[in-house]
Amino acid sequence: MSEAVIIDGRFLAQRVTGVQRVGIEFCRALDDLLADGEFAGTDVSIAVPRDATLVTSPQWKRLSLVRVGRRSGHLWEQVELPFIARGAKLLTLGNTAPLASLMLRGRSTYVMVHDLSYRYFPQAYGRAFRFSYELVIPVVLRRARCVFTVSEAERSAILREYPRFSGQHRLVAVQNGAEPAQVDVIPPRSARGRNCLYVGSLTKRKNAEGLIAAAITLVREHGATFTFVGSTGPLFEGIHVEIPQDVAHQIRFLGQVDDPQRLADEYLKAAVFVFPSFYEASPLPPIEAMAHGCPVVASAIPSLEERCGDAAVYCDPHDIDSIVDATVALLDSDELWEQQQNAGLERRGVFSWKLQARRIMNELSTQGPQ
Repeated sequence: MSEAVIIDGRFLAQRVTGVQRVGIEFCRALDDLLADGEFAGTDVSIAVPRDATLVTSPQWKRLSLVRVGRRSGHLWEQVELPFIARGAKLLTLGNTAPLASLMLRGRSTYVMVHDLSYRYFPQAYGRAFRFSYELVIPVVLRRARCVFTVSEAERSAILREYPRFSGQHRLVAVQNGAEPAQVDVIPPRSARGRNCLYVGSLTKRKNAEGLIAAAITLVREHGATFTFVGSTGPLFEGIHVEIPQDVAHQIRFLGQVDDPQRLADEYLKAAVFVFPSFYEASPLPPIEAMAHGCPVVASAIPSLEERCGDAAVYCDPHDIDSIVDATVALLDSDELWEQQQNAGLERRGVFSWKLQARRIMNELSTQGPQ
């Protein structure tokens, strides 16, 4: 008798940011594992609202997409998904889960909680968003059969925020994978000039204002150019920094880039990837930069040290001079640059979406019904 698993596919109808990318890559990797014969006897379906317009159109070999229900968004997830997943194990990959599925006996609900940034940076989120998460997340932590998060650093942070959380064995850290770079030739140092790159949302928790200030200094005093890829979402606070006229022509803001090839081109042109974020859980861009042969400057914070290992030059994100100095060290030293490029290419191999998918599915397979 086959075991049924339903994945909450609401992320397929959402604009692609970090959480959605993880869901997309997880499903792609799981599909490959199923096609290779792993998890035989497990029937996996991905449920989406019947009338949803999919931002990401999947091309799967073994996973099945099920369009069902009359509602959409949070209402679909909270009201209809519990009935859709009745009799199956339910896996949600986007922080939340149906309260009914969590509360009713006999349900097996597994949830990926990427982070608790809404608690660490409440000013960055709208009131309705914070209210819904403050309602759902504690129930997830108390009632879910297993909670996955994306780094040991975030697991520790969750336990600090919820010191009464019982059953710590139910909180499992599974690092995000990394997109395999389809690169025939990695450009050498000489082809990258003094181009610097940042990929990510431009918000205060990402240290956007400090990063822009560092970019201005790098352009004005060290002959660099700087490209920003990313935008602010509707739920996040904006940042306001005026770019002086004397450096404006050397600083580009490309906004959101959804075309993978265009993004890859930016990584391949960059000499240094600069990522001095105040807070991360398990970010994708630093490893993507490494996979394209671009050395990384990163914040000296636990999650980034866990993610990047010795394949990054670390800086103090609160100190503009520290960000600039770390970046200039790479720009000015061919020896350090090549050392960090090699370390990054090796580090990229540590992470795999298949490893993440296999770890999560093994947890589902080894735990019986509640």
